[in-house]
Amino acid sequence: CIAVPLTTIEVGTRPNDYFSLSPLPSLLKYGGGKKTMLATSYGGEARLVCCQAESPQVFADRFIKLSIDAFGPNGFPRLELANSIGSTFSATSYVGPEPTAHKRSLLQQYLEVVLGLADDVRRGGGRLSSMASENIQIYVNQEGGMEVEVNEPNQEHELQAASSSLGPNALLTCTALLCLVCFQVNPPNATLACRASKACASAMGIRRRGDTSVAKSAVTVCELIADRLLKEATAASFSRLSPSPISPSNRHAPSGASMQFVESAVWLLRSCGCHEKAIFVLEERMNDPALRNASVASDGQIGNGFAFGWSQIKFDSYIATHLGDLWSSKDEKYCQLVIQSSATRDLLARNPSLGLSIFTSTHPQNENEWRKMKPGDDPLAHPFYPSKVTELLKLVSPHATSKELLEKVSNDASGSLPLHSGGRALAVAYLESALGISSGRPTESQSDPSYRGEFDERKADMHDELSYLLLEGVISERVDGEKSEDSDLGALYRLKLRRLLSWPNSMIRSERLLTSLP
Repeated sequence: CIAVPLTTIEVGTRPNDYFSLSPLPSLLKYGGGKKTMLATSYGGEARLVCCQAESPQVFADRFIKLSIDAFGPNGFPRLELANSIGSTFSATSYVGPEPTAHKRSLLQQYLEVVLGLADDVRRGGGRLSSMASENIQIYVNQEGGMEVEVNEPNQEHELQAASSSLGPNALLTCTALLCLVCFQVNPPNATLACRASKACASAMGIRRRGDTSVAKSAVTVCELIADRLLKEATAASFSRLSPSPISPSNRHAPSGASMQFVESAVWLLRSCGCHEKAIFVLEERMNDPALRNASVASDGQIGNGFAFGWSQIKFDSYIATHLGDLWSSKDEKYCQLVIQSSATRDLLARNPSLGLSIFTSTHPQNENEWRKMKPGDDPLAHPFYPSKVTELLKLVSPHATSKELLEKVSNDASGSLPLHSGGRALAVAYLESALGISSGRPTESQSDPSYRGEFDERKADMHDELSYLLLEGVISERVDGEKSEDSDLGALYRLKLRRLLSWPNSMIRSERLLTSLP
């Protein structure tokens, strides 16, 4: 019975009479807090089966024994896993039989269930869900019988519910071992590995500094298995993880680089907080054509999920989302990583609009959002990040395409500057978003509590910086000739400068602006 991992349940007095065991979390109250399942017979009868809950110690010992059976005692980071989940000495020192494909398949099924990823315990093809208890309602009719009503489930919520039921150490290690066994089954199950690691990263979120809920040994398990997947996925020799590796005959070796398992490894690194390494891994592969392009097997066919290359836009979107998540966490370590990372600079040069979204995606987009914003969430609230981002953007030299160069420039002050025109345009777009001049920031009064000391000065500095950039744009975009007129781009800079000077929230210090005039 997959619903209770590796547990066999006999229901009824006739063999093979009850054909269905569907887990029903909503019936916990009927079973005194125990796992409850609904068994149905071919004769139309139904019974509720209550099972004793598995203790954390039983789970830890079972998990490590199954892993030893699947990989051998030296085929995975056994000691690190034991430390992270707290398995007993007897379970950790278990030797087990020779690893087989059946044992690996058994471990895969077990971990799928534990993580809520198995089709057998999610609704599909008429089966009931084991995780989304709100999708199942049980009613007692007038005759004393039970009626079951099943609603459409939300699979994403199911995965989150399963993940939240595990502690962070168990979640990390179960996901890492599932990814490893997915690589070693025949054929490899890259799709499941990606789905599991991505769900884990989503459940773990961005881990802040000082977070002690995750054991170092659990992080080590994730890192070691991620390294192993990266090496194996690029058809390299076996990692140092396994002094006595499983015989190659027991596993399916890839014919070339597998971006799906690389992606899985990256999600694992993100899950355990190794964000800088995760970014570096993808950058390295996208910059190497031999690793970036899809690989083809020796027979010329693409198969087994190993031939999988990322397009440039998929890579850019992934990196932008990852960097944006780190930036929005407001953790000093991760914000510094975003600003200093070469991935940020390369993305800004290659795709300015997507790169800029790293810093602007959390800015309020309309007047209502500005009014609901807490003072600490103001884009200009941080003492030095707004100025650091501005300096970074000013140094960017975007790679403009011929099509972009021919695009018509807006003649409206609220229009966007062509970001491919240079770092100045990027900096202007960022500051306009941070100040809220284009997104309806409500008029602020001098009695507003947000006007206070150093914060007020920092805001004024950013207003001055935007005015300088706009003035530079006006001057630099003059067309040489008898009348020395503005170019189309210069005219847009002039319109934006006039709008800023007349904006009710403008905090420009006019004496400073006047001193900068030629």
